[in-house]
Amino acid sequence: MSGVDGAADVAHLSTPDDLALHGVRVLGFPTSSRVGDRFGIDVAVVEDALLDFEARGWVRHVSFAGTSGWSVTEAGRVENERRLAAELDGAGARDTVRSAHATFLPGTDGSAPLAPTGR
Repeated sequence: MSGVDGAADVAHLSTPDDLALHGVRVLGFPTSSRVGDRFGIDVAVVEDALLDFEARGWVRHVSFAGTSGWSVTEAGRVENERRLAAELDGAGARDTVRSAHATFLPGTDGSAPLAPTGR
């Protein structure tokens, strides 16, 4: 089976640590259990990773208005991007993702439909 631009579809599994950091970034103020649920990772594994990341200054645990969750710091955003880039390169998927992004991008500014029409 082929993916974008004829590239082979290859399953790639991210590490639990990468998913924990990425989960905080994309889920926005999640709890450890929400990150674990989203990616199918044991909450104890997520919690350990986030505590390690907190010690490195990549995330912080915040309580506000009776709720609490994790947020990513600027240093954590940079680390997340570095890890994602390494993962893309390691999987040999950078060109495929770049092509898919280029196909998607024109529809994001409101000037073009999000999906191709007339097919």
